[in-house]
Amino acid sequence: MSVATAASPAATPRSVAIGRAGLYLATFMAVFDIAVVYLALPSMERSIGASLSDQQWIASAYGLMEAGFTVAAGTLGDLYGRKRVYIIGVCTFILASIASGLAPNAMVLIGARFVQGIGGAIAMALPLALLVAMVDGEKATAAAIRTYATIAGMGAVTAPALGGLLVHALGWRSIFFVNVPVAAFVLYAAFAHTVESPRDPDKRLDLGGQITSALALLAFSFAVIEGGTFGWGSPTIVGAAALAIACAVAFVAIERRVACPMIHVRLLREPLLAAGVWALLLMNTGFFTLYLIASLFLQNVARLDALTAGWYLLSNNLLFFLVNQFSGPFVRRVGERAASLLGMGLGTLGLATFVFFRPSSPPMLAVLPLALCGLGWGLAFTPINALAMEVVPKSDDGLAAGMLSLGRPLGAVFGTAVFGSVLAAFMKQSLSAGLTSVHAGAAASAGITAAVRQRGLWSLLGEAQHFGVPTNALRASVDAGFVVGVHVSGVVAALASIGAIVYAAAAFRRRPVASAAP
Repeated sequence: MSVATAASPAATPRSVAIGRAGLYLATFMAVFDIAVVYLALPSMERSIGASLSDQQWIASAYGLMEAGFTVAAGTLGDLYGRKRVYIIGVCTFILASIASGLAPNAMVLIGARFVQGIGGAIAMALPLALLVAMVDGEKATAAAIRTYATIAGMGAVTAPALGGLLVHALGWRSIFFVNVPVAAFVLYAAFAHTVESPRDPDKRLDLGGQITSALALLAFSFAVIEGGTFGWGSPTIVGAAALAIACAVAFVAIERRVACPMIHVRLLREPLLAAGVWALLLMNTGFFTLYLIASLFLQNVARLDALTAGWYLLSNNLLFFLVNQFSGPFVRRVGERAASLLGMGLGTLGLATFVFFRPSSPPMLAVLPLALCGLGWGLAFTPINALAMEVVPKSDDGLAAGMLSLGRPLGAVFGTAVFGSVLAAFMKQSLSAGLTSVHAGAAASAGITAAVRQRGLWSLLGEAQHFGVPTNALRASVDAGFVVGVHVSGVVAALASIGAIVYAAAAFRRRPVASAAP
């Protein structure tokens, strides 16, 4: 529904501007919040004793719920009115942000982050549809969409610098409290200056797909994150892994048969779309792996504060944004396919440079993978999306776009859960070797190991001093284990990225070049 046809006395240019500003800010806020938390993880460890597994949950819970609820948010908006559902989502986001900022311990914070992810899913899924309904004409619509994409990119760009400043100056809780005044304006703009959409009674919520996909993601995350705590062969972890597999199989079966599926499996028969989904998933997995490793290395190993670490991380986001915005002439010159493969190759090279990290490496070394990945992924992002979308019938544009956009929240889950567990496993192994090397007794070893597992590495110093164990040697052992985990994570992530490049190249060969957009 355009503004001209909306039966709303408030549909004036000023009202439209306020409504659009609220929708832009909602998108900014949702993107900002999924990235900024990585900078705050070391501070959370020191403040509330968040162990590494707690930090994995804190970082991935938001993405997990966003991935599981984004498609449902769009369907609920069609069923009950996009404005109504959007307002509910923003209110959920505000309340969960307040709860996150006030969390007295890691468990409460993790729970609040799960709820916040639901609000974030709605804040990402519905603003674009509401925005398009507020403008008339193709030019105005295209301009609004470009601004929307730019604002979303700015959310990612500002997260390291602004997040580092907030954590450094006001503490980690401020990254959640800063959402409150922003969301208050978003809520005001939604109530007073946004037009409700008509309901679509023919839409159906894919409840079976929703439940099985959410359970599969949750069970997978639990198995990967908590495997080191319960034991990889324990009944709890084996059961969680079996549940994840069973739910994933059930999800695919449901999606093949249900009338209104979350994921249209038939669309993945198109090689270019399947390659795009695979490439974006691995690209986002690499991004969140990179963010987790770089943030922990800069603050825990190189001993930088959050503000300085944020400026280092900015090199990735800023390069991605600038290259994505201004690489159009280069892409037109070399072609979308070549640009996609080149960009993915640079990102792969960036992940592979993790093998050069050492405990004594200068902080500037972190700029190497951050810059290469930002440059490469910024170059590849738009061509990959364009190639995938051009082979999809116009009637399925929304479905395909939704499938491509799931790469970001799923990447947050996989990158944080899988590679965070790799880091934890090697750090635990190295700590055990360090305790043996300093001839710590059984009681000291058990006490220190338990403290680190339950309250994080920051507790290492206090526990070691309590038992009279040399702290420097133990900290050096943990740092060494972390770096070995970084090497393994970089190699595995790079190999997965190479797989995506090979798959994409094969998909390009199967599709005639003449079908590509000029």
